[in-house]
Amino acid sequence: MTLSESAKGNRSNSAEYLTFLLKNISQLPTFLKPEELEAYLPWNFKSSRLKTTNEDNQKIAA
Repeated sequence: MTLSESAKGNRSNSAEYLTFLLKNISQLPTFLKPEELEAYLPWNFKSSRLKTTNEDNQKIAA
């Protein structure tokens, strides 16, 4: 099963989920514990996180 299919299976917008991953995974430290990565799994994704992350990024850029 792909990440996109997993997101759809968990009733998430797959495009929003993949955008969230691409924007945020690269910002993580190199060695994370498995429980720290759980927040990025499709069944833990909430669309509101994307909005919060974008708002935080805009505040940082300002």
